[in-house]
Amino acid sequence: MLSPSLTRFTLLLALSAFSVTVKAQLPFPFAPTNTPQNCQALYYPNTGLLKLPCLVIEPNHLPSYEVRLRFAETNGTTGFLVEELLNGQVDTQLPENATCLSRYMPSSGELFLPCLNVPDAMDLGYSATLQLNPNLMGAFFGVNHIEARLAPTSSPSPTEPKPEPTPPATPTQPAPTISPLNVRIVFVGAGKGSVTLENHTCQQDCTLSVPRSETLQLSAVPAAGSELVGWSSNCSVDASKEWCQVSQNDISGDVLVLTVDFRPAAREARAIVLLHGMNSDELTWDNYLDQHDQFDVDNCPVVFDGVLTQPSLLSSRQTPPELGCFRVRFGAYDGFSGRIGLENMRTSGVEKGDFSTFDQLGQEVADAVTALQQAYKRYYGENVVLKVALVGHSRGGLAARAFLQNDNIADSTKTAVAALLTTGTPHNGSPLGRIYGYLERNCLSNNVTRLGDWGFFSNDACYDDWQVVDTLRFGQCNGFKVADETLDVRKPTVADLSDNSTPIRTLDGNVNKLPKAVRYGSLRYSGVELGKLTELYRIFDLAGPDICDQVSRDAQYVILEGSQPTASHLIGDGIVPYLNQAFPAGIVSYDGNPKNGVYHTKQPKEEIHITNGLKELLPHW
Repeated sequence: MLSPSLTRFTLLLALSAFSVTVKAQLPFPFAPTNTPQNCQALYYPNTGLLKLPCLVIEPNHLPSYEVRLRFAETNGTTGFLVEELLNGQVDTQLPENATCLSRYMPSSGELFLPCLNVPDAMDLGYSATLQLNPNLMGAFFGVNHIEARLAPTSSPSPTEPKPEPTPPATPTQPAPTISPLNVRIVFVGAGKGSVTLENHTCQQDCTLSVPRSETLQLSAVPAAGSELVGWSSNCSVDASKEWCQVSQNDISGDVLVLTVDFRPAAREARAIVLLHGMNSDELTWDNYLDQHDQFDVDNCPVVFDGVLTQPSLLSSRQTPPELGCFRVRFGAYDGFSGRIGLENMRTSGVEKGDFSTFDQLGQEVADAVTALQQAYKRYYGENVVLKVALVGHSRGGLAARAFLQNDNIADSTKTAVAALLTTGTPHNGSPLGRIYGYLERNCLSNNVTRLGDWGFFSNDACYDDWQVVDTLRFGQCNGFKVADETLDVRKPTVADLSDNSTPIRTLDGNVNKLPKAVRYGSLRYSGVELGKLTELYRIFDLAGPDICDQVSRDAQYVILEGSQPTASHLIGDGIVPYLNQAFPAGIVSYDGNPKNGVYHTKQPKEEIHITNGLKELLPHW
């Protein structure tokens, strides 16, 4: 009698759910063999073997194959797993063979077994119709119909008896055979990872042969220490970029090539970049560096004109410093700017940035940041991502803003900036800058000759004003030293820093271009009247004796607009009023607690104030 399991068997072939030929889809060795000279299907209940000596693919009646399957149970469903696929060598044109051909219909997924014989039921033959069920392991055939017939007319093999042949079922709607899809996965990038398609996983370039479907879906997983960059453009990806989907409509031919890009996971490095102000240079930060517990002058190299002057401080290390330190020296554009100062003052060399425009100063900051990004990648690996905190004193803060607000500078450079901390920066300009325009209009002839009645006892306004200019230039007057630092107000940068200058108004007018991802903070100083540059010298005339000349009443009126230098809105650090040291309205920024009595030129020495400001902006640093 027929084994009970035969009444519920499903036939599993490694044929895809997409109706491809048996030869293309069965993952077994394909080799010629000698087969019995008849085409009856045989089932052996004792071993679970189901043998189809003659299987053809309709409607083209492709050359026959010999298929051997084994009874199995998967997920509670019985079926047959393909064990071997061989070239058939039976003459299918012989009538006794043609009658019992097993036929597979790709268009409908049906498998017809017209002649099925069971050794334990020699008196009966059977016919069966199986149906593809693609939901189980991709290629299960369930039994649609099974029917007992008369015993086979031909004698079965003594060892493998043959069932009685029955007329084959005829397909009603023939369909063309569809070939499998070969997916070529190409790994690019220096990182590592794996790609999974169905049940196959690749960790390097590979080709997978898979059945076709409406949508092909692959997943990518980076290995430890790597990250996924993305897939090739012929993929539709999700937000995480992990999944790649390709529609059947977007596939032409039998080969699909996909690239997946893995790179080493990014490693963040951190550094502080110090930006000096006008009439100054990188040495202005020496005291700050000497006081800092992580830096000193020797390990905070200079970047000038986009070149790191001491690359060995980085190249000698195996890993980036915990917190790097660099100083920018401004002035690379001075000799090329073509700007002319008062008294026809010119330069062909480096003048600390005092002949450069704000845009040119901003470009120097961009060049410095780019040089550092490249150096860190060169010495520590392409996956190193440098983050910098810009610290700008006075005009250095405006140079940083000019960099960040410039649309012509690459975003890849701007994104390196984590924070901008300014100290004593004239974000809204300074009234003292007006002295440049006043002298140009009232005390110069053809911008060359000084006007005024010159003499020791002269009361001429321009004479007094030029006396102040020279006192600031040399730091002394009447044989008395009044300042350690000097200031030459004849340089064109003084005009730029005026609170009513076009460069200041332009910079403030575009303040909305400051990147939102950057954290901003300002350290502000108060308690000093405007124009008091040191304990010994002020440029505006107040009651009481002074050892040096002060500007004329005409100049004082123009600069202060009729106010006194002690007016509350003018109190600050002697050069920049406290109110003008804040970021323009609309910028969310940390406003450091004001510190009183610190003169403008002394602010870079305020190590504790600067360090605390950076901690507020970047507490995780």
